Amino acid sequence: IGAKGEVEDSFTIRKDPKRPRMVKGIVVTKKRENRDRVVSWEEAPHATAYRVYRSSVPYSRGVEIARTGAGVVTYRDKLAKPGVSYYYSVRAENDAGMGPWSVAVEK
Repeated sequence: IGAKGEVEDSFTIRKDPKRPRMVKGIVVTKKRENRDRVVSWEEAPHATAYRVYRSSVPYSRGVEIARTGAGVVTYRDKLAKPGVSYYYSVRAENDAGMGPWSVAVEK
């Protein structure tokens, strides 16, 4: 808006309503009896599958370690090394594409 109240510039934000939303509520638990870590999350609207990522470096996207189907909101990481901290993130997907990256959770 200019000094005289005229519109000088404008923009439009559009969200693709068909793409899945961000995965939230990620919890990672370490099993005492072994090195396994269980990653669980809340279902994301419009998701038909999920991809689980693991990194040993903070702020890195890491590598994909699993894919689950619709409604499957947990994954057991059996390849985690004892004594190593990992960062897990999850992305939802569907036919319209991938949803945004989740917040990475350390365990």
